Amino acid sequence: MDPVLETIYQMDKTKMAQCAEHVMIGGGSRGGPTLFRGKGVRVWDVDDKEYIDCTSQSWALLLGYSNEEINQVIREHIDNLTHVHQGFDTLPRFYLADKLTAFPSLSAADRPLRRR
Repeated sequence: MDPVLETIYQMDKTKMAQCAEHVMIGGGSRGGPTLFRGKGVRVWDVDDKEYIDCTSQSWALLLGYSNEEINQVIREHIDNLTHVHQGFDTLPRFYLADKLTAFPSLSAADRPLRRR
């Protein structure tokens, strides 16, 4: 395992509490369990207590945690690119644009209103 990941996943509760003093969030509240892993719609905390995740963003639950098919594609892709600034074109971006243009266009009446 990567040494940084090893350090992260072997963190004890004392170190977690020290680190928690410096954590900021953009919204919501903290104070729930400290999650360690997930599979499908379930997550487990650092004490291995199991939960059904019904509070994370819907995109996480739609496909589930640790989806092996998705993970395999990610493993294959990260050898080439991970995050790219929006100002750069990429082949995956072109592919997505091509796929999206295959959907039928919305009529003017069905389009969301744009601010002017």
